[in-house]
Order: sequence, then C-alpha cells, then structure tokens
Amino acid sequence: MILLLSTVIVFWNVENFFDYKIKSSISDYGWNASRFYSKAKNVGKVILSLSDSMGNPPDFVGLAEVDSKRTLNAIVHSPVLETYGYRFVHFDSPDKRGIDCALLYRKHIPTDAHPIPLTFEGKPVKSRDLLLVEFDSLAVLVCHLPSKRGGSAAAMRLRERAMEMIDSVAYASEKPIVVVGDFNDTGPSEWKYVRELQATGSEGSIKFQGKWERIDRCLVSDSLNAAMTTPALDFLLEKDKTYGGMKPHRTHSGPRYIGGLSDHLPIVITLSDL
Repeated sequence: MILLLSTVIVFWNVENFFDYKIKSSISDYGWNASRFYSKAKNVGKVILSLSDSMGNPPDFVGLAEVDSKRTLNAIVHSPVLETYGYRFVHFDSPDKRGIDCALLYRKHIPTDAHPIPLTFEGKPVKSRDLLLVEFDSLAVLVCHLPSKRGGSAAAMRLRERAMEMIDSVAYASEKPIVVVGDFNDTGPSEWKYVRELQATGSEGSIKFQGKWERIDRCLVSDSLNAAMTTPALDFLLEKDKTYGGMKPHRTHSGPRYIGGLSDHLPIVITLSDL
C-alpha cells in the first residue's frame, strides 16, 4: 500500500450508537428502527462531507461507541456510503455498556486485525478493547480510554495504564502507526514512541460545562508527515442555551431524544508524502 497526498483518516465518537434490536442503556428512551437508520444515514453524510480536497471520501474511519455489526452495516450500507465500498473491522469487547471501537476502510485490505484487551496489574478490565488493524505499510490503532466519570483516582490509573499499552503497541509495530481515539482526558502525556498532533480548527471536540475540550486525539509515528483538524461543521452543532455559544447536537439529552448525532465532533487526520 502506498499512501499519497490527502490520505484521510477520521475518528469520531458517535455517542451510544446502539443496535435497536439489542437491549441497551437507551432502549427505554424511544430508540427504535426509524431513529436508528436515520442516525446511520446521517453519520454516513458526515463521513462523506469529510472528503479530501479531490472529493474522495476518507480512506479510514475509526469509530467509538458502536455496539454491533448491524450498527456498522447500517452505516456502510447507508444510502450515501453504499457506493464507496466501505468495509469494517469490529470485535465485541467486555465493556459494561456494550460499546466498542471499530474501523471502516475503503481501498486498502487489512493484513491483520485484532483487539487488545485492557489489563491492569495482570488482570483484564471490563472496558473497551484497543483495536489494532494493520495494512501493507501502515497500522491504525483505535481506542476509547476509560471514562473519568466521577474523577476517581482509580479511573486515572486505568487511563494511564491504557496509555502505557498504546505506547507499547507503537514500539512493537513494524510499520508506521496512527493512533486515534477518545482519550477521555486532555492532560499532557509523555509518549516515547509516538508524537501527538495538535489540532487546528474548532476549539475542541467536546463541550463540558461550557468549556471546549480536546479529548479526541491522534498520535503518529515520527516518520509520518501528518496534520490534524477538528472541523466545526454547522450541522453538527446547536445553540448552547446554558453556557452560550454553540455545542455538539447530541442524540439524547438524558432520557430525552433530541435527534442529533453525537456529543463529540469528528477529528480529521491527513497523511502525506509517505
């Protein structure tokens, strides 16, 4: 595989995108087939809107908070994406909420793909697996680190452990690697084998208590020439009536269905001259 100018990798946490046929935390919130397929179609529209300068849709799309192959099939076979031939890699993880990471790919065929379970002190953790997908000359790692909900020290230790594992995967990779994901944290990290890209574009990818944060992040091998943006697409935003300005238009607010797509904005990474 030869990567040329404008190879585009997208990452997006699509907020609790559950299969409507599987019992989930939003099953009692009016989640049904109509709303499920509407979200799939609109997620597809967003992916297509993030095409490169030549109008080609993203080569790879990392997703967080999807739960099943039916959900992913609904996205890649949505009316707007059907003709582009996207396929996907997905494995069920032990996460308590039932959410996983996945990778959509369009032109390049994986040579290997497997989940990497999060462990702590030698024991498995009921969290999202890291997802490693290798291609001929590039590896992509998709991650969704443990939540900082509650701000507990234990949650911080789990995230730190996940970051150690990410660095170890990068060290072991025989190919240049791109790491994308929801890190659930904005704090600085000391990476030994990858460097973190700094985003241009909007103020952040998620808004928490009136402040934009960059918790959706990208790390790359030093050998890669890469740039990252967080496009503030108008149709993904709504007015923030509490804190002012704009905020991501999410699917649910508590139990109330409001019809948006996610509480996160996507990030876009462009690789060149590889």
